[in-house]
Formats: sequence, structure tokens, C-alpha cells
Amino acid sequence: MLRNYEAEWSDEVYIYRHMDHVAGIVTPEFELAYVHNYYSYEQQGLVECNLKPPDSDGVLFDRIRDPLQVNNLINRQEYAQIVAELTKKILDHNRAINSPTMNWLRELDS
Repeated sequence: MLRNYEAEWSDEVYIYRHMDHVAGIVTPEFELAYVHNYYSYEQQGLVECNLKPPDSDGVLFDRIRDPLQVNNLINRQEYAQIVAELTKKILDHNRAINSPTMNWLRELDS
């Protein structure tokens, strides 16, 4: 593959961490991630804590205008189409690889 100069490369990277219940996508312009549960590591292992963002279980960042990822855009109406398109890509990708993450990602499937 390294020598196949004709190969097409995607500008998308998928985020997948089953143990942390995280799924998402990073494109040149945006990063969208969904987190089913938030956890913190403590001396006795994984302990669930309530650190969910107050407005959603996901984050959308504009990687060009907000490179420090300060402003979560996921609930802003003007980004609804972007969220829908990227969410579909996340769902399609996780379905295609038969990801165990689909157990909770189905909640996003509408």
C-alpha cells in the first residue's frame, strides 16, 4: 500500500474507544464525538462519574475557527446539517466494522 501511489486516501479519521464508550469522526474542518458514559480512573479502577456535558452527550468542534476546541457547536441550529451528516458517517462506519459500540450508538440512529 505504501508504494501504491494511485491509492485514494480519506481525509476522515474515525474515533473509536470501546472501553471509554467513545465514537466519533475527525475531518479537516470538524470533529464530532459522542460519549455514552464518562469515566475517571481512580485507585480502585474505573469509577463512573457524572461529567457529562450539560447540553448533550456529544461535542462538535470547528477545527479551523476553534482549534483549541473551546466552543461546543453540537446544539447550534446552523450546524444541524453537519451534525446529521457526520453522525451518519459514524453510524455507517461502526455498522460496517460490526463495532460493539453500535449497542449504544443505535440511540443516534433516526
